[in-house]
Amino acid sequence: MEATSKDTSIWTLRILYIFIFFADALFCPYYGLYFISIGLDSFQQGVLLGLIPFANFVGALFFSLFVKSHKATLWVMRIILLFEIIGVILLSLFNNYYGLIAIMILLSFNNGPYFQVQDGFISPILKKKNQTFNKLRIFGSIAYAASLLFCALMLTYVSYQVLFYIAASCLLVGLSLTIFLYPYNKEDDEFLYKMEDKQTHKSYLHKLIPFIFFYVTLYGSYVILGNNVPLYLDAMGMKANLYSLFNAMRVVVEIFVVLFYEWFHKWLKSYRNILALGGILTILASFSCMFTNSILVASLCYFLRGISGGFMIIGFVDYVNEITPPRRVTIALSVSQASMNLFAGSMSILAPYIYTNSSFAVFFAILGGISILGMLGLSIPLERNKLSPNS
Repeated sequence: MEATSKDTSIWTLRILYIFIFFADALFCPYYGLYFISIGLDSFQQGVLLGLIPFANFVGALFFSLFVKSHKATLWVMRIILLFEIIGVILLSLFNNYYGLIAIMILLSFNNGPYFQVQDGFISPILKKKNQTFNKLRIFGSIAYAASLLFCALMLTYVSYQVLFYIAASCLLVGLSLTIFLYPYNKEDDEFLYKMEDKQTHKSYLHKLIPFIFFYVTLYGSYVILGNNVPLYLDAMGMKANLYSLFNAMRVVVEIFVVLFYEWFHKWLKSYRNILALGGILTILASFSCMFTNSILVASLCYFLRGISGGFMIIGFVDYVNEITPPRRVTIALSVSQASMNLFAGSMSILAPYIYTNSSFAVFFAILGGISILGMLGLSIPLERNKLSPNS
């Protein structure tokens, strides 16, 4: 079914993004609340949430070993989706703490790396079709927001397990859609060779390494906020369906940013400036969580994370494409994500000790301080890559 003479339809990619992101929003944002609902204590919650980025870290490094060609990347996508489906089903069947440790390792080992592998497979397709990433990613953001609104309506009537079963079904549809994705043939690979940046490894790594430091600290903080703010809101008495509405608001704001991303790019003049603005807003989101009113915290944090997320999610892929030779993009994305997950995992393990022995406000202040330090990763002046297809 992998007839390399066929061309992958843009609409196939859009539908794939819709199902994958709709599924992801049915379980990933609810890990913490699900663990609370089944009676796990704060230490157990912290361990399970901390396992997520660690497993993502190992998974991203592991799968990066196998994405040596376009065809191999497609098969890695399929294998990851298969094991992710199994993991989501197991999550809905077991609530034993020790069983959940194994399940979260399996699920996170596959769920986190999938998006970088998918983006790495799709990036050269978009380049050849002269399509920009944000015009595809917007379908994922809309699906994610729709899924969160669906959860806000359904959580009053159904359990988390029901949402997990629906997620597994959507992931199965996504896996089926990969039948209609076609890897490049040798002629297409020659196209990538022609696009290859003539810089040496050293010259592009001196751009990539400082960026990874920025991405680890800033996007890592973004992820840590996503994991811990729901726990803080729950501690202040906010119900799960109201949390879902605020999270949906975040994604709606993100959709707005993605829709007007090209305008922001023209206004800010570079992908690096887009990432810098996203980083500043993430810092503000961290400090906004120091308030003690649940509605105020949810409003400010999720609004700011919506804007920063739109900038950083799209800017991440565009900037790596800009500074990295085309055939090394998937590996660069995977290594960046793996490094970020190692940091996020460490902070997630430490989080319960910090906020139980002091307060959530202290934890979020520490996170904001680390984020400020991370801005140094963008302080090195870099020459714009003239070979970038999105310039």
